[in-house]
Amino acid sequence: MSCEVRIIEKNRIEYIDAIKAICMALVVFTHAHECAGSPLGISSIFYSIDRCAVPIFFMISGYFIIERAYNCDLMSFYIKRIPRLIYAILLCSVLTNTIFESTHGMKTKNAFLYALFSENGIFYGNYAHAIQLWFMYPLILIYLMSPFISNIVVDKSKKYIFCFVFISILFNQIKFSIYSMGYNVDFLNK
Repeated sequence: MSCEVRIIEKNRIEYIDAIKAICMALVVFTHAHECAGSPLGISSIFYSIDRCAVPIFFMISGYFIIERAYNCDLMSFYIKRIPRLIYAILLCSVLTNTIFESTHGMKTKNAFLYALFSENGIFYGNYAHAIQLWFMYPLILIYLMSPFISNIVVDKSKKYIFCFVFISILFNQIKFSIYSMGYNVDFLNK
């Protein structure tokens, strides 16, 4: 069975594209005011505005990934997507690290080879100067888990979705919060 695409890919949702563009601009703004060395009070105000961009972008991406993964054949889903993810990380990491190393004294050919074999973000897990790729790894997890998550949440009532979210929070965040208050919650780890 091939993937059931519930949203026609060619039909764009304009306000979603606008939200994603705003989120991208906010991420650029975050890095710009970090590099500019804004005073602490100003940076705090900026951070309270622009730090919401990445979670919003993740939520939008997760929604569309989960919609596309609904009723997919697992093997064809992974065969199609895993190479794309590997190529994306490899390309971005090697390109970024090549540019960094070549602008910091290394010859371009040597910088490329060094980035390809030592800072490629896949085989050595080191993306070195391509720190912007941190977001790729959580997105990859969303991609890899999306066929399973989609079958849990798509076409389910809000009660089931809230139950799923509660269980996820319980076994991930709440145990750390309760533990930090001085209570023993080792049973949640088991």
